[in-house]
Amino acid sequence: MEFPIAGYSLDRVLQIIHENDRTQREILSQNQVKDAVLLDLNQNRGFASKIFRVQIFFEDSSVAPVTFVIKIPTTESFKNVLQGKMDSTDTYQESDVQITIEDVMKMHNRECMFYETFNHCEILPKPKIFHIEKSNFEENTTGIILMEDLCFWTRSPLIYTSLTENMVLSIVGHLTNFHAYQLENRQVWKNKFEDCVFFQTFDAKFSRVMLKKLTSILPGMFEDLIQSLSKTICDNNFTEFAVRGCCQQIGIPSVVCLGDLWSSNILKPKHYDDNGFSLKDEVRAFIDFQLCFEGNPAFDIARLVTLCTDAEGRRSLEEKMFHVYCDALKNSLTSQENDLFTPEKIKLAYKYAMVHQAVGLALAIPIFYNTLKNVKDQKWATENIGILVTRAKNALQDAIVFLQENDSKWL
Repeated sequence: MEFPIAGYSLDRVLQIIHENDRTQREILSQNQVKDAVLLDLNQNRGFASKIFRVQIFFEDSSVAPVTFVIKIPTTESFKNVLQGKMDSTDTYQESDVQITIEDVMKMHNRECMFYETFNHCEILPKPKIFHIEKSNFEENTTGIILMEDLCFWTRSPLIYTSLTENMVLSIVGHLTNFHAYQLENRQVWKNKFEDCVFFQTFDAKFSRVMLKKLTSILPGMFEDLIQSLSKTICDNNFTEFAVRGCCQQIGIPSVVCLGDLWSSNILKPKHYDDNGFSLKDEVRAFIDFQLCFEGNPAFDIARLVTLCTDAEGRRSLEEKMFHVYCDALKNSLTSQENDLFTPEKIKLAYKYAMVHQAVGLALAIPIFYNTLKNVKDQKWATENIGILVTRAKNALQDAIVFLQENDSKWL
């Protein structure tokens, strides 16, 4: 892909960078641009957007390139992922599950709103944003986000490697601080994030299609678990309850959730040495807020540990996480709302979200299966699919036990 992107010429993009970044401004002002190179970072593995790393080279080759990242909404990535995982034996038709350009524009606008609302909240680590423009379906305006390039200094961990306890607790700490900020500044965000993609776009119909594919590629592995959870899987009412409605029943305030917190959306700093680099157990930035929504304060934690930790680690972390979260809130909040958060309440909210995310992980396995089926090292690919299958089965088993003991009407 070349400029213009989403209606933005290279000159316009450089003007935006010039106006919003002092360091880049000095370089751009003093050097003649020679060329611009775009690298597709997600290579059709994204979901509702395309992300490009832009490198600006100068006539003076001794000057390091200026780099930044452009993100635009598109249905292309979603269609490639969905169609790619359906082989010739499937009866899938594109009309069974659709995501429209209007859907992804709404997701893009939600992320723009997140940055508009929280860009000055330094408590939550995130990339520096140079410019945002919302999509407008009626006016055929695509929308765009320009942000700093963190590629050289950071990398996302692979989902197949279970996050360490220290990393999870560090992330919980960041979320706690972000929630404390929100609860002390409700006027900043309240009623802006009421839409939720989890029970609007990814509904029961979507789940049924993904279930069919899951059982076709892994026959005999999930049928019994799916049968036990069939009501929760195909009931939009449970999804709404797990991601938002349970707050009222439990008696805890809702907050703005990041929505898609998992390994790929966490940037860890690189540590360079003579052997290359390793990743530190720290967060440099959270990214990708297209799925953010107001709801269950334990949702992001549940998504993180269900998708990104093995069962043993997840179970051992649960009690620690709830106490770390509540203790930190009490130390951060000055309002009386800190009394509303107890480890018992957060644990219950987490468990409902964990049921939802256990199902989500199982339904996502066909996507990972498709991603890995063409890699050269098929032994490595098979081992990693096995890790996700085991992780999903254990989470589904824990979800069933929780509902049997606490809320069997959803079974």
